[in-house]
Amino acid sequence: MWLLTALLLWVPVGGQTDPPKAVITLQPPWVNVFQMETVTFWCEGPRLPGDSSTQWFVNGTAIGILTPSYSIAAASFSDTGEYRCQTGLSMASDPVQLEIHKDWVLLQVSSRVVTEGKPLTLRCHGWDNNQLSNMLFYQNNKIFKFSPWDSEVTILRTNMSHNGIYHCSGQLKARFTSAGVSITIKELFPAPVLKASSSFPLVEGNPVNLSCETKLLSQSPEVQLYFSFYVGNETLMNRTPSSKYQILTAKREDPGLYRCEAITEDGTIIRQSPELKLQVRELFPAPVLKASSSFPIVEGNPVNLRCETKLLSQSPEVQLYFSFYVGNETLMNRTTSSEYQILTAKREDSGLYRCEAITEDGTIIRQSPELELQVRGLQSPAHIWFHVVFSLATGIIFLVNNVFCVIIHKELQKQKKLNSEIPMDSGQGKKVTSYL
Repeated sequence: MWLLTALLLWVPVGGQTDPPKAVITLQPPWVNVFQMETVTFWCEGPRLPGDSSTQWFVNGTAIGILTPSYSIAAASFSDTGEYRCQTGLSMASDPVQLEIHKDWVLLQVSSRVVTEGKPLTLRCHGWDNNQLSNMLFYQNNKIFKFSPWDSEVTILRTNMSHNGIYHCSGQLKARFTSAGVSITIKELFPAPVLKASSSFPLVEGNPVNLSCETKLLSQSPEVQLYFSFYVGNETLMNRTPSSKYQILTAKREDPGLYRCEAITEDGTIIRQSPELKLQVRELFPAPVLKASSSFPIVEGNPVNLRCETKLLSQSPEVQLYFSFYVGNETLMNRTTSSEYQILTAKREDSGLYRCEAITEDGTIIRQSPELELQVRGLQSPAHIWFHVVFSLATGIIFLVNNVFCVIIHKELQKQKKLNSEIPMDSGQGKKVTSYL
């Protein structure tokens, strides 16, 4: 009934739905004591003005003590158990487990479960407050501290390496060793996970939101975490309270292995996320410049140039703009048309042409390879007639030469035949008759 009343008195403010938990502290601060020793519990939590009433629970049962403190004057084994408390405007506290012992030496601890970064105090305590000397403190059976007279050891900032079984030994008339105490260190926050808001693969030109996700333990609302973001060996954002990083416009050079880091304000606790691989898919390939006319281009003919590329089908809303260039001259600058026309080609239009495709916001620009255009000039009619007459004259000369060659050849053949018919004198006084 008391718990129900407290919850009804709680009014959520600013979207908060759960009241805070009460917190139990002990005086002296040990959760394990010898028989007959005194233990006092204190309950801290929000209360109504003028109301100091507190409800105490032992092993889940409410007891009749309503004061902010609850004392056990002479502890006995029956006092072993789980203690909780609740104030007027709080939820019930986390449990505190009290243990009662009887032994020569007891290793007392301030808590068996400690949040990472919080202190842990150990005390090597003799029965009936007998003074111990030459004390040894052990973690997992390995000595980590020797003290001639000081019975307390404090680990100011615990970390995960402090998990384990602790015990101590000390000198009375003989050396006595305590029983082991299990100490559990709870992570203040788990290793973060880096997540991207966009689906994979990322499309070039789109924004990408990276989120470094982790969560502090509810018992540590006062702790402030800081976040860093990295890609490869490059730092993108260094130690800010924001757990988010935005790539405003994804580019082809943005792919890589990304990771984030969460760190406490004092830098004592650092955790890194696993790497997240980002791949950026190009929004459109580099354009190719094509000409409608065959090569070489004849002077006076029209030439249509076309800047050819294609958007990814997933990005129909993107508008591309086109520009055309020859050498260092701009022919057409950023229009939605991917075509440019030379109405009448001239010889001075010859040159190296290229085109450019660009997104509306100007963040993605791609250029085509250069295309060489050569314009051949037209020949004049006089020039053409000269070639015709020259060709005819050459043909006639060639024909006359051939005729003369045939005539000469025939005369030579005839002369050769006549010469072969002249009688020759045999040397016996015969007369040679000539028909010449």
